[in-house]
Amino acid sequence: MRVLIILKYIPSAKHHQKSDLLKTTIEAHLMEGHEVVLLSTGKKAEHDFDEIKIRFSLAYKAWDKVTQKFLKISSSSLNANLVKSVAKYHRIKPIDIIFAECNSNYPAFHAYNLDKALGIPYVLREHRLYRKPKSEISKLYLEALNAARAVVAVSPGLAKTMKDLSIREDLGCIPNALSDEFFEKPASTGGYRKWAGDAFLFAGWTRWRHIKRVDLLLEAFNQIIAGGFKAKLIIAGPLEPEENYRWVKKYINQKGLSEQVWLTGEIARSEIHSLAYDCDCCVVSSDYETFGLPALEAMAAGTPVVTTECSGPEFLIESKKLGRVVERASGAALFEGMADVYKNHDNFNREEIKRSAYERFSRTAVAGMFTDLYKELLRV
Repeated sequence: MRVLIILKYIPSAKHHQKSDLLKTTIEAHLMEGHEVVLLSTGKKAEHDFDEIKIRFSLAYKAWDKVTQKFLKISSSSLNANLVKSVAKYHRIKPIDIIFAECNSNYPAFHAYNLDKALGIPYVLREHRLYRKPKSEISKLYLEALNAARAVVAVSPGLAKTMKDLSIREDLGCIPNALSDEFFEKPASTGGYRKWAGDAFLFAGWTRWRHIKRVDLLLEAFNQIIAGGFKAKLIIAGPLEPEENYRWVKKYINQKGLSEQVWLTGEIARSEIHSLAYDCDCCVVSSDYETFGLPALEAMAAGTPVVTTECSGPEFLIESKKLGRVVERASGAALFEGMADVYKNHDNFNREEIKRSAYERFSRTAVAGMFTDLYKELLRV
């Protein structure tokens, strides 16, 4: 069947943190024999896939930053262009179903409007956090969720949160997946390991916004050093906003951790791949996650994970053979988990961790879930 995949953006394969995840979604469809066409009204890196190209005014790009009133005023003319472009393609190459990858509002809005105008059924896969009551969620977005033939979340924790908010009862789960290639050791590794020397290397990588709790990670690591553990820590990815970065620098200097902590700043996909293999333990310190991609990337490299109970990554760590799950928002609990992995590191089997991740979250493991869902919805 032909599947229109709607993305917030088409990322660079080299630089964007989620590029492997998004490309894997596309390639999983191709593995199953589906014909794929992409649609995005965001940034687009170069790619080799079929694409429906649409031109929008600058006003469109303000959708997520304006009021619902502005959306109602402007959406008709914007959607007309969207519908016209897809309708033209659809006449020549009929689209069987739409898959909207929702790490933003845009894909859901587009899928909803295309279904209303052209009658093409759609599925939403939800990535976004649900931290507000249902009454504060956009009415238009709720309409898009309710009108979808199916809504699947990227983790059971997110699905439960949505059910608890009475978003929808019939929520499924198709987890994020990594390319099969990510499970292979990269040709170039050892740079981070060389910096760590013979010290135990903890690492965390993400966009370090406040909810990611870099403060707790540093607090826990400071306790690791104070406890006499021989360890180092890599904090990879941008620290946002600027005040967060200033606090981190100040804390590191005050605690005398400048020799033990490396702030890499933003790193490319190839560097994340290397870091996942070089480190001894990945730490996810977040208060909220919908999935916890760094945890999966670490497991794909055979690296144990310490994660907080933040609604996403704890379902990845299904046993103590894979890592530790600790209380959220507690530096002391995070320290205990990190210390436990340090002390028991020889008991972790990297091949077993990698195998567990591959069997559940590789492109090969997840690809059939899309086909099964489409067949159920379309009765083919």
